[in-house]
Amino acid sequence: MNRPRTKRLPIVLRRLSSRHNQILSALARYRYLDSKHIFALIGCENSNAKSALRRLFDAGLINRLSNNLFRRDRLKDPQVYEISAEGIAYLKSRELLPDRAIWVKSGSRGTPVHNLVVCLALASFEVAVTKAGLRFIPWEAILTRAPSATKQLKAPFRFPVTSGELIPDAICSVEYPNEYRMFFWEIDLSNHGEKEYATKARGYHELIFKGVYKRHLGVQQLMNVLTITTNTARRDTMANLAKDKPFLFKVVPEYGSYEAAPAPAQSILENWHRAIHPPVNLKEI
Repeated sequence: MNRPRTKRLPIVLRRLSSRHNQILSALARYRYLDSKHIFALIGCENSNAKSALRRLFDAGLINRLSNNLFRRDRLKDPQVYEISAEGIAYLKSRELLPDRAIWVKSGSRGTPVHNLVVCLALASFEVAVTKAGLRFIPWEAILTRAPSATKQLKAPFRFPVTSGELIPDAICSVEYPNEYRMFFWEIDLSNHGEKEYATKARGYHELIFKGVYKRHLGVQQLMNVLTITTNTARRDTMANLAKDKPFLFKVVPEYGSYEAAPAPAQSILENWHRAIHPPVNLKEI
């Protein structure tokens, strides 16, 4: 008889393998991940990888979160995991703690479905960028090079604009052969209305064209705003409110469906839509 998915069989892992360390590092970089995205990040989904995931759970280094919290089927959909305080302590003690890609804190639930999709989208992006032979640079690595005044802020991911503060869902950068490019992420899972998005688009316009992000983060690289939504009508509405070249849009219907959990988005670099400009492939900026 199989043990329930949330039931631990307490064990002590006296020695962790490189596979264990890869899984812990993936979960430390991204607050939430399901098993499919963990395996995509570590590049392995064989029985050894699945066993390593199970043993890390039994040892208390990672936690299994209730799939119901994320509107997932408890048995059918891939299990959602989060690194535990003990897992973080283990990585710290061995100087293996990676730069974080997400600023959602441990134990923070907030909007769990949205937060999970942010993590899954960015993890898919990292996998695709790496497979394309490019270098993915996570948020925390960007922050280490920011001005001291920014690093000392309680929430350095908040950007001052005329309408108040603009808070992206995530920020990362990519090293291309001849340049670096920064990406600010927006994950749109519900229709908040044209007025709200128009306000956000104006904030991003100011952030980009007045150089707010460059001063705040101490960078010179160009940036794009990547907005993922769940249907074409919503994409077109937003694109018509943000027609400048830096604004890119992509439809990923799976992120808005609760029939089945989304698999890693293998085509996440391709065919980014713009309102009045040709589509963009992020492999070749």
